[in-house]
Amino acid sequence: MNILLIGGTGTFINNLIIKLNKEGHRLYLLTGDRYKQSPYQKVFERYDFTYDSPCLNEIFESVNPDLTLYMGAFDTNYRWHEEEKESVRFLTNLTNILMCYAMNSTGRFLYLSSHEVYSGDYENNIWEDEPCTPSGCRGMVLTQAEQLCESYRTFQGRDVVSLRIDHLYGIPNSRKEINNICAKMCLEVLEDNQITITEGNSFSMMYETDAVEFIFRLINQKEHQYGVYNISSGIEISEYDVAEMVREAMKEDVEIVSGKDYGARRVLDGQLYESEFGNPYCCDMFAIIQKMAEHMKKNRYIFLTGEAEKLPFWKRVAEKSSWFVKALIPF
Repeated sequence: MNILLIGGTGTFINNLIIKLNKEGHRLYLLTGDRYKQSPYQKVFERYDFTYDSPCLNEIFESVNPDLTLYMGAFDTNYRWHEEEKESVRFLTNLTNILMCYAMNSTGRFLYLSSHEVYSGDYENNIWEDEPCTPSGCRGMVLTQAEQLCESYRTFQGRDVVSLRIDHLYGIPNSRKEINNICAKMCLEVLEDNQITITEGNSFSMMYETDAVEFIFRLINQKEHQYGVYNISSGIEISEYDVAEMVREAMKEDVEIVSGKDYGARRVLDGQLYESEFGNPYCCDMFAIIQKMAEHMKKNRYIFLTGEAEKLPFWKRVAEKSSWFVKALIPF
């Protein structure tokens, strides 16, 4: 299968590349970055163009993908520091991507959304047909993006699917990749030796490699019934319990402090997905947090300063000259 992946670099997209390569698919990658500096896992063909590039239409025409997967809510090309500016760019780029897809491909289009399309307190788990209740600029943009995808499915008859991933988390490699509650707690311990929580918050979390398995099952199915699916572990956990896991994993005398606000319960219901595609095994959360804590403590300097740790002079020389040694010595 020819698969076009669209999104900025990060552990999530790299895990997707590893999985899809392993399954024998031919991968094409549109990075959204014209400077060719971002590291990715190996793909068949890589295109370093922005999403508003005139070349986008030619890329879709050349690849003619059986499946297009846009990272959407997890696209690291968007920083969201200036929310209003990024909102316009996000929706404009998605519109351009969908138009090029509709003109040049008859395959499926997957858009990755998140739990952020909901806010407020929900006594019961949230099903896909529950009206979105976004809070904040980013949540509203992700909701509008889902609606845009649905319009292509409904009015143009395209096979477009939105996948809402519930509280995705993964082990970061740098400070800028700290974008989930577990990693933020670990960083807070490194900085202040305490964890601040919102009392009453509860949710369900999804580890990156588990999310990859959920996504792959949908990719592997020729047919499906709905345009939106929740991807959720279905395991409810409170923010306080996550903080306790982090405190135990960091193996330090950490104080857990409650903030001023009171939280809410927001858990996505994954039964609709499970009824069609089954429920893949989910990793043990505490085991992942232990690995995360160990990694972040070992690389404390990187996460506290946001800079790569400077290697000794001899190691830098060895790294720069390694290509020459490999060229001299036959494999």
